[in-house]
Amino acid sequence: MASFIIKMTLLMQVIAQCYSFGDFKMPTFPWQQNSPIPSAGVAGNKALQPGDTIAVVGASGNVGKLVALRLSDTYKVNGIVRDATSIKPFFEDRIKSGSVKIFEANLLDEMNDPGNEGLDCPASLLA
Repeated sequence: MASFIIKMTLLMQVIAQCYSFGDFKMPTFPWQQNSPIPSAGVAGNKALQPGDTIAVVGASGNVGKLVALRLSDTYKVNGIVRDATSIKPFFEDRIKSGSVKIFEANLLDEMNDPGNEGLDCPASLLA
């Protein structure tokens, strides 16, 4: 296991050198020395705890709805979909219990709004 971690660390350092540009920095990992991310079991750990909220983008898709369904067994899920009418019956019990909330957001429509011509992504994401 230790050799795997060493190999992954070296690989990430090589990738970081290849993909470093501007202010972008590759993330650090818990197994790296001087990592700001605490390892599992360490006080102050930011790992998810039961009852935490997780967003699932694409919760109306084939995979997304199953991911949201399984996650809602342990966590609160905010499902982000383009059209909530088709998915609400699937999550009806979970919505009533409060373990799932559905939010509609259609960034494709926003791309067609006036003023977004020539942009690669919706203006609301360019903050």
